[in-house]
Amino acid sequence: MKRILLIVIFALTVCQIPLFSQWVLTTPPFSMQGDIKKLLPIGTTIFAASQSSFGANGVSYTTDNGTSWTDISAGFSNGGVQALAANGTILQVGVFGSGVFRTTNNGTTWTSLNNGLSNNMIKGLYFDDSLFLAGTIGGLYISTNDGDDWTISNDGLTEFTYPNAFARTGNVILLGAGTGVFRSTNEGATWTSSSAGMGDNKQVGDFAVMGTDVFVCANNISNGSVFRSTDAGLTWTSAGAGLPIQYLISITASGSSLFAATISKVLQSTDLGASWNDISAGLPNLVIGALTSSVTDLFVGHSSGGAGLVWRRALSEVMSLKNLEPGTVPSDLTLSQNYPNPFNPSTTISFSLPESGNYSIKVFNTLGQEVAQLMNGQIEGGSYSLTFDASKLTSGLYVYTLQGKNVNISKKMILTK
Repeated sequence: MKRILLIVIFALTVCQIPLFSQWVLTTPPFSMQGDIKKLLPIGTTIFAASQSSFGANGVSYTTDNGTSWTDISAGFSNGGVQALAANGTILQVGVFGSGVFRTTNNGTTWTSLNNGLSNNMIKGLYFDDSLFLAGTIGGLYISTNDGDDWTISNDGLTEFTYPNAFARTGNVILLGAGTGVFRSTNEGATWTSSSAGMGDNKQVGDFAVMGTDVFVCANNISNGSVFRSTDAGLTWTSAGAGLPIQYLISITASGSSLFAATISKVLQSTDLGASWNDISAGLPNLVIGALTSSVTDLFVGHSSGGAGLVWRRALSEVMSLKNLEPGTVPSDLTLSQNYPNPFNPSTTISFSLPESGNYSIKVFNTLGQEVAQLMNGQIEGGSYSLTFDASKLTSGLYVYTLQGKNVNISKKMILTK
């Protein structure tokens, strides 16, 4: 018996994966060696891109949460894939050293998009209905016809700006590079530096947009942090309290939660970056290269001995929003009184939505200042409850508001400590 126990302990030590891990290793998406550099969700499809020091590259996709992957790398030139962008059914791939390639049929055929692209070392891509941007080590290129033709657009960008991250909020485009954040209000024609409040954290990794808030993860020479902007990137405030002292790789938003990946950890914030919770338990201690979220899951990509791996975790395990009657859509829209009330330090808020749409639940103090955002995003019709943790707030009267499609309802609650 003792011998069997020792064997089990040894096996667990070697594997370094807890028995009750909530992270699930998907089927490896690539047959070649390479680090996972980018993950991109399009509905229920997840695309993964890899880059290898051996020169191998790859793009694969899964439609079943990683149970199986389809390699669609054949058809574009060899080189590390560092950028993915999509709009509708159009997928664009940025290959370092070979330029941009487009597919409209999930990789069955590819079209080279390098007309006017004098620098083909692609670091980042952005693509929407009216604009296509390609960041290279030679600066920024812009296309208004889905990449068929490119023109350089470096007006306002500093020397050695290698754009690798992009985000849109309203009519503002944000660009991230190794020299900070830049901002454009004229569809990329001109740019202004916009890193006020970020200190020496000028090496931008990624952006995430949550409602009207924009978040950026950025690094200095020794570690990284997260910053929040409420004015479309004009100014930034710290949202990284409690993050480990590590480089930040990526950031993504889902509902009212913000997720950030360092080189070895995944963390979650439900209070707009005021605090962070480590949700890495179950992930092996390997270098993380990419992070994204789909409608139902978080995905993390990294390398293990040169082989790219993707791990998955259900969002329902880390989100406080609960569907009370799955499959049932109520006929009336309601916002219930929180229970218990008064409360200390947490309480439950229930509500019913007869229609799907974008909804938010926010908490305000008596001065009208927003102190918490409990939910903000696309929600299906149904009856839900969520937990509000007010342990970081002082005693007093608060107002919580449900806003969204044809609704603006408020109720009062009392925190008593």
